[in-house]
Amino acid sequence: MDNDIPEYLELFSDTGNVTVRVKFADKSDNGRSMREFNAQWSEMSKLIAPETHEPYCEMLFDSYACEISKIEINPKRNSIVIHAGPTGLPPINN
Repeated sequence: MDNDIPEYLELFSDTGNVTVRVKFADKSDNGRSMREFNAQWSEMSKLIAPETHEPYCEMLFDSYACEISKIEINPKRNSIVIHAGPTGLPPINN
C-alpha cells in the first residue's frame, strides 16, 4: 500500500456487521465493481488520514487511484458506501 493513498482491498478486516461497498460515479465505469467487505464501526477511522485527521480524498482500488467524491454512512442499515470517481480504465462492454 502506498504511504499516502490507502488501498481499499487492504483496509477492512472483513469481520463485523457493517457492509462496506464502492460505487463508481462515472458513466465510463458502468458495470465496474469492487468486492464488498464487512467491517466493525471502529474501522471507519481507516478512512481518515492520520497526518491530517481528514477523510482521504483519493483511494486505490486494485492499484488504480480514484478520487473519493463522497462517503455515505448509514447506521440504520449498517452500511458505508464509498463513491469513487473515474478509474481511467477502458469502459466495460456489457
